[in-house]
Amino acid sequence: MVQFSEETKERVSKVIDISRVAIH
Repeated sequence: MVQFSEETKERVSKVIDISRVAIH
């Protein structure tokens, strides 16, 4: 569960980064 949470956090961070670039 902890490992999955960490992986999800990393994935979410990447998606947010991409979203930020897309918005700009």
